[in-house]
Amino acid sequence: MKTSEFENIKDLIQRAEVEKAKSQGVKDSIKSEWKKKYGFETLEEAKDKLKELETEFNKNESRKEKLMNELEESQDWDQIEEELEA
Repeated sequence: MKTSEFENIKDLIQRAEVEKAKSQGVKDSIKSEWKKKYGFETLEEAKDKLKELETEFNKNESRKEKLMNELEESQDWDQIEEELEA
């Protein structure tokens, strides 16, 4: 192998290492921003957070339905509506 070919390959490797470092910096920056904004850095953490939020949402929906049923059963709403219209 000629010296110039070796130098070219060495230069290509160095440029690739620089690009890798830049990419890693961008990746780290994105992860840091996700951590500040959303409280997680990785896809796995995002999936865990999604499950947590879905569970909380379902719990709140069930509670809302229960309370709405209790409210509906607590009064004779048709009678109240008729009294208001009279």
